[in-house]
Amino acid sequence: MSDQPTPARRDLARTPSVLWLWGAPALIAIGASVLFNTGGVSLPVAGTLWTLATAWAGLGCAVNARQCGRVHCAIDGILLPLLSMGGLLRVLGIVGFDWNAYWAAFVAIIGASFLAEIVWRRYL
Repeated sequence: MSDQPTPARRDLARTPSVLWLWGAPALIAIGASVLFNTGGVSLPVAGTLWTLATAWAGLGCAVNARQCGRVHCAIDGILLPLLSMGGLLRVLGIVGFDWNAYWAAFVAIIGASFLAEIVWRRYL
C-alpha cells in the first residue's frame, strides 16, 4: 500500500483553500456586478474586476490541477486565464464585445470542462 495521498485527498477544493482560490474571486465578480448595476462603479472598473476574478479563479484551477489532476481543473486552468486575457483586451479597448458574451464564455468553459470529466474521466 502506498503512503501517497489519493488525487481526491490532494484536491484543494476539499480544503479551506477553496475560500481564497475560488471564493474570493467569486465575491469580487459578484460584488463588481452589484456595484456596476447600482451605479457604484463604471463599466471599465467592473470589467477590470471581472477580468481579475477570472484570472484568479483560473490560476487557482491550474494550481489545483497540478495537485489533484482533475480533468476540469486542467481545462479551466488553461481556458480561464485565456478568457481573462480577452477581458483585459476588452478593458483596454483593443477588442469590442459585450460583457454578457464574456460571462457566456465563462459558463461554457466551466460546463464543458465538467462535461469532459463526466464523459471522459475524472483524473488525468
